[in-house]
Amino acid sequence: MTEPLNSTKAADLIQSQTGRRCSRQNLEKLCRAGRLPKSCISLKPIRVNPETLIEEYLHNVDPRQQTAAEKPAPGPAPGKRKADDLKTEIDSLPPDEIPGFNESRSRREHYLAEKAKLEVQTMQGDLVPAADVKAAAFKKARTVRDSMLAIPDRVIPTLISMTDTRAAHQLLTEEIRTALRSLADG
Repeated sequence: MTEPLNSTKAADLIQSQTGRRCSRQNLEKLCRAGRLPKSCISLKPIRVNPETLIEEYLHNVDPRQQTAAEKPAPGPAPGKRKADDLKTEIDSLPPDEIPGFNESRSRREHYLAEKAKLEVQTMQGDLVPAADVKAAAFKKARTVRDSMLAIPDRVIPTLISMTDTRAAHQLLTEEIRTALRSLADG
């Protein structure tokens, strides 16, 4: 193992290896906040393991913390991926894997966008709550059941007095159609 670095030398190492500006104070804040748990060996004074520092810094620190002068020229930003690509990447991860800071933020933003999309569709009337649909379906099914069960009580007196089976069949068929038509008409 190489010798631990103080916060000034560690900040210089980060800046030279990643191209990101990192001050001694910023590195100390990251260590105290627990953002570099594998790299920070001691907090008073700050001592950092240089072997794990760069990888852990890139994994846990958001690149948007750079100042405007350090940011790359505008263009297709690597962080601006299509929602489908991001969703595919997120869905492919095992559920027990703890993602890094940037990936967690991307996942959060994706789900916030999905939530906002659903809220807009609900306000436009394109989506309705499942409980409302279930209640309406239950009410409709109960109405049809009640209509079907009422047919014998209504038709029996007429059917008993009929001698023509064809007319009895026609009467029964018409009553059933009427009950089912009430389902179709809503």
